[in-house]
Amino acid sequence: MFGVVYLPIPVPYLGVFAKAGLANSQQRAAVTTSAGTYCVPGVGCDGFNRSESEFAWGAGAELKASSVAVRVEFEPFRAPGGSLDLGSIGLLWSFL
Repeated sequence: MFGVVYLPIPVPYLGVFAKAGLANSQQRAAVTTSAGTYCVPGVGCDGFNRSESEFAWGAGAELKASSVAVRVEFEPFRAPGGSLDLGSIGLLWSFL
């Protein structure tokens, strides 16, 4: 869940935005073989299931021409055991 602030700047067709919110990450792992469950250090015989909610944020820019826009965005996420950074490029089409 994110809240977004869109900041149009005085450059034609260009806007920037920032967002902040809460991200929920969930990890599950189990190791099985044809002979049954296999015990692994750090996972154990029964596997594991972790869920965690963290503050998350992102930022990006949008280049808009008429009803079509190209958006570039970056969002870093922290998860149990590490982090995940997401960079994306999207194409938006407004038809209303």
